[in-house]
Amino acid sequence: MKRLLPVASCILITTLTGCQTISAGGQENYPIIVSTAPDPVPVVQNSNSAFKRKLANRKTINVFRAWNSKRGNRMYGLYWTARPRSSSTKFALMEIYWNYHYIGKPWSTYPGQEPFITNKKWNHDDEYGKTVWLNYFDPRFPNYFSNLTHQRSKKFGADGLMIDWWHNNHPGGVDKNSVAQARRSIAAAVREKMGDEFIILANVNWRKDKSTHDLINGVFLELYKTPYHRQNAYTLSEIEEIEQLIEFHNAYLMEPKLIALEPWRITKEISDDDRNSEENRKYAKLFAAMATVIPKNGYILYADGNPDTPKGDHAHFFYDFYNIDLGKPTSSMTKIDDGIAYKTFEHGLIIYNRTNRPAKVKFEKGEIEIGALEGLICEELTLGWNCT
Repeated sequence: MKRLLPVASCILITTLTGCQTISAGGQENYPIIVSTAPDPVPVVQNSNSAFKRKLANRKTINVFRAWNSKRGNRMYGLYWTARPRSSSTKFALMEIYWNYHYIGKPWSTYPGQEPFITNKKWNHDDEYGKTVWLNYFDPRFPNYFSNLTHQRSKKFGADGLMIDWWHNNHPGGVDKNSVAQARRSIAAAVREKMGDEFIILANVNWRKDKSTHDLINGVFLELYKTPYHRQNAYTLSEIEEIEQLIEFHNAYLMEPKLIALEPWRITKEISDDDRNSEENRKYAKLFAAMATVIPKNGYILYADGNPDTPKGDHAHFFYDFYNIDLGKPTSSMTKIDDGIAYKTFEHGLIIYNRTNRPAKVKFEKGEIEIGALEGLICEELTLGWNCT
């Protein structure tokens, strides 16, 4: 737990409506919230039969795999790659390149795409190889892309489509309104062709853009750091923004609202020892708690940053706490105070505190102390809580 500078303590009474400030009186006092947890918010049921079985197979904490097909799919409840392996219990998505083409690479070569391949270079980093624009502005492209999606979905038995670069900030000074219109047309064509019982999950990074959320039902939050090569933790304001991002997308997406959260780890070296350092474990658990508590159907991947290695992105460590089983959720996200929230499960609860102040929260089973920037996975025992 971080030791804070001497300040006046702010004690939040059970009404959750205000703070009583107590003078430091010449002694070191630290900001702490003392609160009684509000009753849990009921679960919102999802009656969509197409997703019912796979949603029922979700774990307490759900991890996803971004590309990296060599890792297999045994440990993951959601994964995507160019040629996914289908599953009866997990969400298997296929990526289809819609905005650029890897020259000479089979994973981005599709029948009938020749009229849309241009000579204009996409502004990619060297590690990704030579890529050129696809003319997705062509009025024929949405119909072509939706037919291609249908064909490849049948070929691989995929549950849906993962689309990268799903925003208007494309290189080369192109008009953002034109990109927005093209994205809208593409998403509408795929949804019409594939129906509502099909996942469209898009990489939106840090953006709050709901212009296609009536057509898509998942987002990939690949949260790059600024500056890009930064090796320290996210700031408090960035973590607050992450909380707001998850809430935003959870509010506007179509069912089943799949939110795949990928924060980048603190990188000192490329090793599992570093990935599993005390500092990285702390943030991995905080973000796992946020990805579990806030959204309806959240997934977590605490991963290497893209600049960490010249080849291969999204490498990660599979933390032991990912396997803790508290059963199925019995509530939705329940806010205790600004930046502190919990969700109940059949055998316990998960709580997070994204603020820089420790907190004590009173539940019927007993009090839980949670440190600053901490996530806790708490098993319900006869006489209290066992929190990890």
